[in-house]
Amino acid sequence: MGYNDTIETVAEHLITTHVHDNNGKKDDHLVPFEGRLNWDIALMTMQKVGYDGTYMMELANTGSPASVLEQARAARARFDKLMAY
Repeated sequence: MGYNDTIETVAEHLITTHVHDNNGKKDDHLVPFEGRLNWDIALMTMQKVGYDGTYMMELANTGSPASVLEQARAARARFDKLMAY
């Protein structure tokens, strides 16, 4: 089952969610778009099921706090752009 199927399965129970990326082997807590997740599909599916709650980033400190914060800001801008459609 892909994550888009998982989102559709649990859609009626979603209140809030935390988001992060990974490289497919462990729970890396990377900034979105820094790993292997297909955020286009994931965010499209979240919109499809009507989710309009919070997207809380749960991130590991993979560099300096300032650089992780800047990556998070850039990811947020990409989220906003993808969800504007």
